Amino acid sequence: MGIIPDDVRAKLREPFPPEAIKPHPTKTYLSTIKAIYITERLNDVFGIGGWTLTHEIVSDSPEYVSVRGRIILNEPYDFQTLDQYGGHVKTGTNTEPADGYKSSVTDCLSKCASYLEIGIDIFKGLAAPPKTENKSFSKEPGNQKPNAPSEKQIKMVFAKMIEAKIEDKEAFCKEITSKKASSDWVYTDINLLVKKIEEYTAMQKEIDYKYVKCPDSGDKVEKDYCAETCGNRTGCPEW
Repeated sequence: MGIIPDDVRAKLREPFPPEAIKPHPTKTYLSTIKAIYITERLNDVFGIGGWTLTHEIVSDSPEYVSVRGRIILNEPYDFQTLDQYGGHVKTGTNTEPADGYKSSVTDCLSKCASYLEIGIDIFKGLAAPPKTENKSFSKEPGNQKPNAPSEKQIKMVFAKMIEAKIEDKEAFCKEITSKKASSDWVYTDINLLVKKIEEYTAMQKEIDYKYVKCPDSGDKVEKDYCAETCGNRTGCPEW
């Protein structure tokens, strides 16, 4: 196997412009490089057709796909990286199965490229993280289409509202989405989130009406069951 010359290594290590860096999609405390800039760096240094990414699927489920691959450099370098892995979800908001396959390959490419020291300052944490606008979605032209809130988001907001005894659902939903840095929150459909919270509130009221907490056992039981079986109904504070 060949060795990468120092002058080529220096070209591979050159810093990327700020627009090439973005927040990690799931680990928001990390930064990552947009895949097209990695492809461009490989093309600039080795030429189009002077390199390839070989890869194969190693795990494929309805929800997630994983691939294993390596970058191979053609002559005169005769070099290949160690195997690396990439993965991505195939379902979710604005995600199709094809997106999962494509993104798992670009994820693998980025990790293989790190062995060639492409973006090394970013992976070492030496590059400044990209600035993100922290605002909730507005219907101005050019803005991203709002996403439907996930079940996890709805439950989290509802739990916080119950805990803090908040009445103004719309104001709280706007506040909490504006404080979240990830695009999953920034572009959440506020109106739909409020609607889902109202549905949860109605369901909770129905549950509260249907059940009582027994002062004797501490258990939560249905009122009908309580009325039929408990001999202490007349002295029970729930009645």
